Amino acid sequence: MPDLSGLASAEQIEQLEDLAFNGAEMPKGLHFPEQLLFLRFRFLYAYARQIQMDPAQGRREKEEIVTEYLGHLTNHILYLGCNELWKNAEAAANAIRKDPELYNNDKVRALMIAIYGKADRKDFDEHGQNL
Repeated sequence: MPDLSGLASAEQIEQLEDLAFNGAEMPKGLHFPEQLLFLRFRFLYAYARQIQMDPAQGRREKEEIVTEYLGHLTNHILYLGCNELWKNAEAAANAIRKDPELYNNDKVRALMIAIYGKADRKDFDEHGQNL
């Protein structure tokens, strides 16, 4: 899984905020939550300039943006972890299917059914009966 440690650091958030405030281009290589954070900061500062936003309102909105960023980052990390989990599960299932001893073990098959929610197509004969 990619290393996402440090993404939610105050320094990282401040750096993206400064870039957005100064009208810089979005940095390359940002993960989706960082892209969203940068764009929301950019919009906040453009909007604040346009309507002469009250500083207190700006602080409240900035706080909300950062709070939501942390939620988006958490979801992104969970998504990547689940993706890695399923990739590993599929690799293990493919290895099990290639090993007749494992494939025919009742406990291993029960585990595969628990993971995938049903028996593998190869577990049935041409009439749909369990082998």
